[in-house]
Amino acid sequence: MVILAPNTPHSFDNALPATLREVIYAGAVSTYLLAGPDGRELKVFSQNRSQDAAAPAPGAAVTLGWSAAHTIALED
Repeated sequence: MVILAPNTPHSFDNALPATLREVIYAGAVSTYLLAGPDGRELKVFSQNRSQDAAAPAPGAAVTLGWSAAHTIALED
């Protein structure tokens, strides 16, 4: 999963607009709390790497992008 600025060209199979609510830094990983386009809460876990760009500020509009191979359907 990659967090992109809105309208950034990408080649991901899946893309979802969201609003970044909070970033929780925990050493080797960060947790991103977001709101999807319908207001549902989303949570993204990402390994921190030194070459990664700084996270957008809370309240920023972003696009989440990921490949179909990394998609798992969950039942309610």
